[in-house]
Amino acid sequence: MAINVANPAERRADLVAAFKVLLQPEWDDAAGKAALVQALYTALVGGTPEVITAAAWSPAVEDRGLEKHFTAACAITFPNDPDFPVGWNIPLSRLGAGDVTVGAAAGAVLKTHPTGTKLPGDGALVIARVIGNDGTNVAWHVQGDLS
Repeated sequence: MAINVANPAERRADLVAAFKVLLQPEWDDAAGKAALVQALYTALVGGTPEVITAAAWSPAVEDRGLEKHFTAACAITFPNDPDFPVGWNIPLSRLGAGDVTVGAAAGAVLKTHPTGTKLPGDGALVIARVIGNDGTNVAWHVQGDLS
């Protein structure tokens, strides 16, 4: 279930349906709690994290907030696209043996903390967000497990 944030009437109906799911008694054990977390994620974000196996990947505006799991070596390039609003963000995680690196397209600015451009190992997680957009150049900040 994805919540339709563009239409207030549909958003209300989607939220009511999500809360009805939350009130079910099967959430009372450990497996139920894990299912609850997944149900909340699905209701709020719109699905399970997408698995990326491509050697190169760039986020699209529509990816906002949708976690991506990288299971093979991949070069992530953050675009210099004025359609990315300040505050746009996405969680990215490395869940495999291949090197996953981050970089910026021509004209874009990439700031990382700690300094580095590689997700250092299986389980590494970073959050990427747009921190500046003057209509010509986009500034990205990537923070988390970097080396």
